[in-house]
Amino acid sequence: MSKNKNENEEYRITLKGLLNLYLPEKSASEVFNAIELTCRRNNWGIAINENNRLDFVQLQKVEKKEEL
Repeated sequence: MSKNKNENEEYRITLKGLLNLYLPEKSASEVFNAIELTCRRNNWGIAINENNRLDFVQLQKVEKKEEL
């Protein structure tokens, strides 16, 4: 049986999913929880840089302008 593949197919993975690929479930959960707690305490976010690597970035507060 043949499948038609879409050439523009995209894959998305979460940080926890990425950790689960390389670590046992219990360890992956512990690492994820530690990263999440550190990010919340330090007001950081996780981004992907131009080299496709995870990067910790300082979150910026964006103020909405009121429309008249």
